Order: sequence, then C-alpha cells, then structure tokens
Amino acid sequence: MSLFNLRIKVDHVATALLLLIAASFSHVNARPSTPPRMDTVLYGVSYYHEYMPVERLDKDVQMMKEAGINVVRMGESSWGLWEPEEGRFEFAWMDTIVDRMHRAGIKVLMGTPTYSVPVWLYRKHPEILVTRLGGERATYGRRQNMDITHPAYLFYAERVIRKMLAHYKNHPAIIGWRNDRSIHAAAGRYVGNVSCANCRGVSDLYAIAVNKSDVDKIILCWWAGYTAAGAESGCRSAIE
Repeated sequence: MSLFNLRIKVDHVATALLLLIAASFSHVNARPSTPPRMDTVLYGVSYYHEYMPVERLDKDVQMMKEAGINVVRMGESSWGLWEPEEGRFEFAWMDTIVDRMHRAGIKVLMGTPTYSVPVWLYRKHPEILVTRLGGERATYGRRQNMDITHPAYLFYAERVIRKMLAHYKNHPAIIGWRNDRSIHAAAGRYVGNVSCANCRGVSDLYAIAVNKSDVDKIILCWWAGYTAAGAESGCRSAIE
C-alpha cells in the first residue's frame, strides 16, 4: 500500500470519528420545547390559594405544570380557616386544593398554621401575646406576635396540628410537613416570640447544672452537642 493510500484511509477514519463525536454532543445545544421531567428532583413554590381574590385554582395548576413545578408548600398562616371557632375544624377548603394538586401529579408539603393565631384565641387568651426584651408588649394584628412558650398557645397549637395530621395522614399527595414558620427566638424590637417568663425551666436547669459543676449536663440540656466543635470550644470554655 502506498503512503498516499494510507494517508487517505487515516483521513477517512479521523473524519468518521469527528462525525461520531459531533453527533454525541448534538443534544447539548438543543432546547426542549417543554420543561424537562424531574421525577426525583423536587422543584416547587409556595402556594396560598386562600389569598386569591378570585377563583383560579385550575389556572394556577396549569401554569405550574407548564413551568415544570412538581411540589407546592401550603397551609401555614391560615389558622383561622382551619379552626374558625374554638374546637370547630374545617378541612373542605384545603381538601379541594390538595385533591387538585394530586390529580395534576403535584406533591404537597403541608405547613402547620401555628405562626399566626386566630382572633378567637387572642380574645380568650390575650396574655399569649409576647413581651419582648425591654418590656414592649406585642399587639394583635400581625403574625408572630405570640409567645411560643406560653402554655395556652402550646395547647391549642398542638391540638390543631394533631387534627391536621389525623385528617391528612393517608393522603397520597402529601409527602411531608413543615412545622410552624420562621420561629424567632431573638426577642428584638419587631421579631422574637419567646417571653422569658415562660422560659423559667431552662434557667432553673442552667442554675442547677452550674451549681453542680456539671458541664456535660448543660451541654445535653441545650443540645449543644449538635454543633460538636462549638460545644467543646464555645460552651465549655464559657461555662468553665
């Protein structure tokens, strides 16, 4: 075989390889006409149908599908809808929404409504409003204005959560729960929903542990072991 013929064969092989490589990457620049399916990746939004001034559930679901959304978070901040009167629980309004999401193949993360107390609860227990550092007392009419450590708040919050769990525990659309929303332990001027008066138990445990020089008990009590390095270098050195 002449050198000329060998060079031609080599050129043909190289050309064929280049064509194969180009074909394998041809899909990279292609833009799909519809959003890609994400069966294992959750891509979603918060959705509050109860805030809408007009009925548009079907339209919203259609827009979600067109955008490739496959999960929504719903339910929080509507305690007054879940329990419009003390002890009377309503689920039909949310059932309609959850069922519609399920028919569309959209999963649901349900949030508890416990970060905004209903009017009836405030009227019955006005003392649940938080007193912040500096003595400022929260007023009713905005969210996160209650003391999340107050016994009355804890009782009613647990009750509504248990009712929701019992109602939706077997619904196939619901894949998880969000407990409350945006809890603020730092009692600043506009945020913070913990009153020191109801944290006496924590301060008592602290005093007992210090008096006994039991640093490990403090770490366990505060769950500081979760941040292991901080527990050793921060808490321990500060206490000792």
